[in-house]
Amino acid sequence: MQGLEKEKEWQLFHKIYFSLTQKSFIKGEHLIKPGQEIKHLTIVQDGVIDIYTKFKEKNFIFEKLMRGSILNYRTFFMNETAEIYASVVTQEAVVL
Repeated sequence: MQGLEKEKEWQLFHKIYFSLTQKSFIKGEHLIKPGQEIKHLTIVQDGVIDIYTKFKEKNFIFEKLMRGSILNYRTFFMNETAEIYASVVTQEAVVL
């Protein structure tokens, strides 16, 4: 019985993984800006993304997302608009 459950979990994982769409962003490009409506989750596959806000006309970085990080999950599940910036700091970032 346990083998059958593991097989179903593996099939679900494959179904989710292969339904994802890969996107590339270049250095300095924004993935999210304040006021933007969030309609999907984003998983960082490669690269580094800064999460920041503006304070006294300067960027205040409070998180760096790297491979495996999930971007905007709270905003997505709460059905809210973004209140932060998310931009690429490496030469390129690939997300799912």
